[in-house]
Amino acid sequence: VILFHEEEFELLGNHKIMFNTSIGPSHDLPALKKWLDQGSNEFFSDTAGAVGDPAGELQKHPHVNCMHVSSGRTQQAFERLSQKVLDNIEMFFAGQ
Repeated sequence: VILFHEEEFELLGNHKIMFNTSIGPSHDLPALKKWLDQGSNEFFSDTAGAVGDPAGELQKHPHVNCMHVSSGRTQQAFERLSQKVLDNIEMFFAGQ
């Protein structure tokens, strides 16, 4: 869902930091670039998908910080997913 267009960025103003850790962009790309070009704003993202720039040009912007690692990739998430897989295998064989 695109929530931030030019009007929303104007209302947000300057000297701000924006974080996006969703699986896709929450902003209109040209509007984000315009907001960042003002020089006093920062954008942080965990993945390139959350930046929403297929060409990768915006990721080179000096005020864009992309870590290229999903914030959801935690040790607990791996453990829970592994347990879910094991539970599904157990349920499958119990039904045989």
